[in-house]
Amino acid sequence: MILLSIAAPTPYRMRTLPPATRLAALLSGIALSVGMSLVRVLQAAMAMSQQAENISALFALLFLLFCPVMIFVVGIAHLSIRSPALQKSAYRSSVGQVALRFLFWLGGCGIGIAALAAFGKLSSP
Repeated sequence: MILLSIAAPTPYRMRTLPPATRLAALLSGIALSVGMSLVRVLQAAMAMSQQAENISALFALLFLLFCPVMIFVVGIAHLSIRSPALQKSAYRSSVGQVALRFLFWLGGCGIGIAALAAFGKLSSP
């Protein structure tokens, strides 16, 4: 059964990605620390070869570090590498907000590691 939508177009545009906020940066830092610890536990439980461990760690870093940092810390608005966008004062003045979100992300990583250490769930290499 194929469902067709014949709804009228909406007058507003939907955002496809959430905005970069301090809370999102904090939560992505917590997700990184907890997620990477979980990856280490799964690698040990599955008795992976060294090559498989490296590949799984690479994919985990891609999805837990690179993508969330680009989306929730740096923000989509700052991913423009065109030189005219970099010359605007509004762009340069908002770099301080990116630095503040980076500090929140770093704090989230610390909170996640501290919580794992407090509960004794931190995996050792």
